[in-house]
Amino acid sequence: MGKSLLPGALLLTLVGCSNAPSVPACDTLPPSTLDSVYSRYFAAAATRSSVGCAIPACHADSAGNLAFRSAGEFHAATVNVRSTQDRQQNLIEPGNPGASYLYRKIAPGSPPERMPFGGPYLDKAALDEIAGWICNGAPGPAAPGSREGGSAGEP
Repeated sequence: MGKSLLPGALLLTLVGCSNAPSVPACDTLPPSTLDSVYSRYFAAAATRSSVGCAIPACHADSAGNLAFRSAGEFHAATVNVRSTQDRQQNLIEPGNPGASYLYRKIAPGSPPERMPFGGPYLDKAALDEIAGWICNGAPGPAAPGSREGGSAGEP
């Protein structure tokens, strides 16, 4: 009798204890642009979050070896660039938020620590907009004056 309960208990344990972030399906999200996503969530003066990532003592100063002070730098430093924390994943994998290490770092259930450290964290609408940009192929900035370049590293 004990043997028949073990497979069910194991399945329940595997399904119920997942720490992987929930990733929306790309076909459920409207496409987003990098210009919109960067200015709202990652820029120093982010408009839709209380503090962006590109601030002194964080990614404006190369925290985690990842510097970006513009949408162009952000794109160059993250899209198709290998994570140094998980060499199996790119920071941004165009078309696949679930395989994008940076997306996983900002989503709930992030291993090992969710960004930004200590919060405030992005809400579902913000995460969906960022995922929409990744699902859209993670295209570069449209703004003609965007500075290109950046350094690869971690969020």
